[in-house]
Amino acid sequence: MPGAQELELIAALQDITHDCLKMFVRPDEPIAILDFPDIKNCGDSAIWLGLPI
Repeated sequence: MPGAQELELIAALQDITHDCLKMFVRPDEPIAILDFPDIKNCGDSAIWLGLPI
């Protein structure tokens, strides 16, 4: 289970991502995230950790 620092970092990264994408995706527009990273690259897996479920 992530600690407080990790949760704050994830929230900050989510905010940055939302700010970058808001000009391209409307809040009410459905999206799909495809191609789950089933490889040993931990960076790709870390990206998925920041996604809301």
